[in-house]
Amino acid sequence: MKKILIILSLFGSLLLVRGVLALDILTGNTNSTALDGINQSWEIADNQSVSLGASSTIAMWVNADTPGSTVFDFVAKYAAAGDQRAFRFTYQDEAGFRGFIWGTSSDGVGGASVKTGVWNYTLATTTWTHIAVTNSTAGACVMYVNGSAITISQDQCNTTIFNNTPAFTIGKSISAGPYDGRIDDLRIWKRTLTATEISDLYTTPCNFTNGDNFSGQWLFDDNGNDDSGQGNTLTNNNSSTFVTSVGYSCGGAGGAPPTIGDIIWWE
Repeated sequence: MKKILIILSLFGSLLLVRGVLALDILTGNTNSTALDGINQSWEIADNQSVSLGASSTIAMWVNADTPGSTVFDFVAKYAAAGDQRAFRFTYQDEAGFRGFIWGTSSDGVGGASVKTGVWNYTLATTTWTHIAVTNSTAGACVMYVNGSAITISQDQCNTTIFNNTPAFTIGKSISAGPYDGRIDDLRIWKRTLTATEISDLYTTPCNFTNGDNFSGQWLFDDNGNDDSGQGNTLTNNNSSTFVTSVGYSCGGAGGAPPTIGDIIWWE
């Protein structure tokens, strides 16, 4: 994420205000990470910026190879051992159900404290799809696919989420199978994004204003660096690879950066 300072001045008859404007413009996203569905994954050790609470959002682009007849976690911070359950964002295609599951625990223990939002949905294979899930302190959770909310079939979401100690993992097997496919531009917030924000994130990801409580962004542009400024560099488990297939490209389908005034400083 680059910071561009643009000077605006009173010039002729143009009604511009003299001053300096700071904009967040995404200039990367040339690669995604490809996970083999066997043992490749990404993770970062527990810290407060990745310990999402009841007001939270997870969004990413996914391109799955083989979601059929399996269960896998896109993102999780969850361990049954030692009662360290917090949250899991899962896709399931087995036992008569096909769709997304957002599971959380209010106290780390199983049983009644674990609640799930469930959405029936058939995830396309070998196709880029933008997915996002939000949770609010009112206990409402919403699932979005390609910028639009989909119908929930079981709405049992927690008003609090346990602050646990396990690592924040991406594509790793928790009690499900590992993810087989590609992930691009994963972002997390410790706030509940609105439906308008999710739509904007899908349609114009390059120019999207992430706003407050932005906790992590991983573009997987040949590394696991965090572009949010939180310093959450990921650990690559078992040599997860990078490919040039991406959910969007800046300056192309994802929207071109704005060009107002003169650029006077580039960080």
